[in-house]
Amino acid sequence: MEHLAQADAEIARGRFRAALEHLAELQPRRESRHYLSWNLSTAEALQLTGRNDRARRLAAAAQRAAGRTRRTDARSLAILARAAFDDGKVKRSAQLFDRAHAAAERAQDPELAATILLDRLATVGDWLPAADADRSVAQCERAATSTGYPHVGARLQVVSAGLRLRHGRADRAAPHLRTAEMLLRASPNPWLEAQLHLSNAMLHASRREAAAGARQARKALACARQSGHAVTLGSVNAELAHIHLAEGRFRRAAGRCRDGLEQASGLFPLRVRLLELLAQIELAQGRWSECDKLLASLQHALPRDAALHWSRHDLEVRVLQARLRLARREWPAGLSICESGLEIAAKRRDRLHGAVLRVLGADALVEMDRLQDAADWIDLAARQSEPLTVAVRAQIERVRTALLTRASGTETARRRFDITLRVLAAEGDAAARMDAAASYLRTMNPVNEQLRRQVRRRPANLAPLIEHSANGAGAGRLASGGPARGVWPVPLAHAAPLLELGERPALLARELFLLLGESGCAASIAILQQQDERIAAVAEGWTPEEAVRTARKPGGAVVIPAGGAPGNDLSVVVVPRDDALSRAVVRDVEAVAHSARTLASDRVRERARSSPWGSGLPPARDDGVFASESMLRLLAQVRGIAASDEPVLIVGETGTGKEVVARLIHRLSPRARNEFTAFNCSEVPAGMAESVLFGHRSGAYTGATANYGGIIRGAAGGTLLLDEIADLESSVQPKLLRFLDRGDVHPLGEQKPVHVDVRIIAATNRAIDQRMRDGKLREDLYFRLNIMRLDIPPLRERREEIPVLVHHFLRRFGAARGIPHLTVADEVLDELRTHDWPGNVRELENHIRRLAALATDDVVTSSGLTAADTTGAGKDEEASPADAGARTPDELLVRTDRPLAEAVAEVEQALIRRALAEAGGNASSAARRLGISRRGLQLKRKRLGIGEIDVPKA
Repeated sequence: MEHLAQADAEIARGRFRAALEHLAELQPRRESRHYLSWNLSTAEALQLTGRNDRARRLAAAAQRAAGRTRRTDARSLAILARAAFDDGKVKRSAQLFDRAHAAAERAQDPELAATILLDRLATVGDWLPAADADRSVAQCERAATSTGYPHVGARLQVVSAGLRLRHGRADRAAPHLRTAEMLLRASPNPWLEAQLHLSNAMLHASRREAAAGARQARKALACARQSGHAVTLGSVNAELAHIHLAEGRFRRAAGRCRDGLEQASGLFPLRVRLLELLAQIELAQGRWSECDKLLASLQHALPRDAALHWSRHDLEVRVLQARLRLARREWPAGLSICESGLEIAAKRRDRLHGAVLRVLGADALVEMDRLQDAADWIDLAARQSEPLTVAVRAQIERVRTALLTRASGTETARRRFDITLRVLAAEGDAAARMDAAASYLRTMNPVNEQLRRQVRRRPANLAPLIEHSANGAGAGRLASGGPARGVWPVPLAHAAPLLELGERPALLARELFLLLGESGCAASIAILQQQDERIAAVAEGWTPEEAVRTARKPGGAVVIPAGGAPGNDLSVVVVPRDDALSRAVVRDVEAVAHSARTLASDRVRERARSSPWGSGLPPARDDGVFASESMLRLLAQVRGIAASDEPVLIVGETGTGKEVVARLIHRLSPRARNEFTAFNCSEVPAGMAESVLFGHRSGAYTGATANYGGIIRGAAGGTLLLDEIADLESSVQPKLLRFLDRGDVHPLGEQKPVHVDVRIIAATNRAIDQRMRDGKLREDLYFRLNIMRLDIPPLRERREEIPVLVHHFLRRFGAARGIPHLTVADEVLDELRTHDWPGNVRELENHIRRLAALATDDVVTSSGLTAADTTGAGKDEEASPADAGARTPDELLVRTDRPLAEAVAEVEQALIRRALAEAGGNASSAARRLGISRRGLQLKRKRLGIGEIDVPKA
């Protein structure tokens, strides 16, 4: 079945259209043993390319097919779950995903289980409560990392990035996307690449980088066409519409949405997104009736079920409804919508939408002259918005400015409104900019009718308002000519908004420049970009060359850092006027800038501590599978110590993966670009260890005919693993200790030591503490190595990892033999799991390699363990002496180091199989033997997956 194998390979590579072409070449008969596999592969490819009706029929047929297994059940249920979600049946989809994941877990297929979890998070995740979503993310991260497959890891990173972007955390989405890009270079997949480019387009759009966003969207479109994935193809239109909307190109945005809606037939999530965008477009153009109709359609499209939680889309609808009511000046109705939306946001723990709704509610309260209530609402939004974006904080500042205007008049608030408009012009989305424009017109009440027409024509373009406000305030006096006539201290109301700009160095530098210019305290000012020392802006009183010279040798000038990326810092260079008040004002502004940068640093650290997502560690490769709790704890330790240069001691039995862990430490360390060198101390001939490790000069001893740098110098700049360190000759140990203390090696025959920068990782498979007590290992060397110690448990102490490892090795070795979906029968996996594996992971790997080499089908039905292999298998310290001997057919060995439910299920399965065999397959007779009802036996067989029993003929 060459076409079937090729189709499965194409699906795995994200080429669903190509898979359908291969599958179309096949028409296996129903009685064929390949029919079920063909059926499921066809259903999967059809569903992913948007043909849900036929996919649903095929997947449902697979649920009833003869020869179905736990794995086929999991695949068919996952197909049905995705199809149900595309139909808008969110509750049904979640239930099917849960059943599919349970089936994959029972089938002990970690890759399939991880894929189903990621599908569930990517689809129904927006309907999950915040706590459930956090748990689901953590569960997906563990499952995806434990598989060790790059494409699963890449999917995890893309899904996580999408969640970050939808929660308004573009800065935290970027690392996920970089990791996904790295993983996809090792494992190309046009479907995942399309999603990666689409997420990058969203990232650029959130940063107001329209051209870069459009380029990424076009790349996503090319990959999506190659893949054939229907939802991604439609999502590209949605993202391009979003970019056009942000740039005020409403006609283009609406055209993209309508094109997308034609493709979105039967694709519920895409239809919802496009209706949201169309409603925003109509609102921006002042077509309020059309916007109202679209919002009604959107509410009708969203599922309504008492068992379902409110979704992010319900909050989006509330925000749009509130903005529509405010545009119509229906203040009480807008406030009521905000209040109902806040209840949903609180249940979902959605701080982004909660803050936006409080801002809009405060707008309504200001217009209703309930100023104290408005102040309370905006204070709550400010406290809620700590992990939110610069744009949201600017919106909060905008409402505070409106309140200040009501209390003190427009001139007092003008400077703060200037800052808000400039920040939102650079950072805000189209809706936030339209909110600001409407608020400015209401608050500052300009009489310029031409300005009002400009705003009505392009409501998201803040440039005319910024120009009008600046002209009204007389800003930029120093820049426009001549020295300022007077100096005024910087009021707190003008300085406070700058505290929110520490995370955006370019904005902070510009606002510092303007504030110093308006204060009249500066003789000369410049914004300097330190990377290439070019002037970004210069006020009168300085030439660019003079500004550069002043920055190099400030003298009486003050350099105010504004922050920036490493090697690309921005700063404001200012020469104060020659009076005490001017110098005091400059120092006040410098203190404000320092506080803004400090606050930004604190926010970054706090977000890192409170993140529910992991650090984006790429899935382990080269057999580095971490699935058990003990190994996940070890992985956390590895993450923690990787950045340090201190030596590490890894202790574990032969074959537990000490070198794999050492390589992982190196890969996660700053030395990852340099070489990793492994050296086994036990392989060195007697008397040669010093020369081999530290090197020698030619003629240093008889036979030394050439200079030799030694292992340590050869590993300079990288990481050196000294394996079997307990076997190192005692005469060499003092020199190794000196190297660890000072970093110096003294080659034989050299007059002076040589300094070498290399990190040492030591490993041993012996009881190193006992070797030290026996005098074979120096105590001081032991204590120097034992600063950071990692103990790798033997495989028998982490048996829950055996199924993961078995599937991992089967896929690798099976793919090499042209059997990409090679798996094992449940009974075989049970035998492999209860074996002791004294050689640990290495022994298991070699055994699976042998099984793969002997496999004639895609299911291994024999464990390959001989009687000698299984003698004593499964023994541990808790086993009784009788367990050491041969067991009779009436005896069953059950391990006690496992979950109760798992052990009980194993016993039940063994008893039921024996009763059925003794009863000749008769269920009623077997039930009587077991002392349960026939119905009870049927339920247990269904739960445990026990089908018909082969009864030997008499």
